[in-house]
Amino acid sequence: MRNFLLTIFWLLNIGSVVQLAVIVSALWAVYSGLYSFSSLDVSAFVTEMIPRLTWLKDFLVSILGDLGHWVLALPILFVAPMKLLGGTLIGVWIYTAARNMPAESASE
Repeated sequence: MRNFLLTIFWLLNIGSVVQLAVIVSALWAVYSGLYSFSSLDVSAFVTEMIPRLTWLKDFLVSILGDLGHWVLALPILFVAPMKLLGGTLIGVWIYTAARNMPAESASE
């Protein structure tokens, strides 16, 4: 179980690096004047800045319906830091739980 939790922890760390890259690219788009804070929503970010992820927009709408449209209308500079904060908090919780578990031997 400890190895599983540590794997999840490291996957969350990789996701946090990706979220930081999203935040930096969105900040650059706002800073350079291509978009304003409110006009750079999740939908615009996914379809115009990273066109390879347009399938993600369709997937989100098909899974969440109207809630998916609402999420896509939120500014990316609001959503990305919330995802980063949530992933960090879950990662700290998982790491704390894994740290308190005994190490597993290779023979088990």
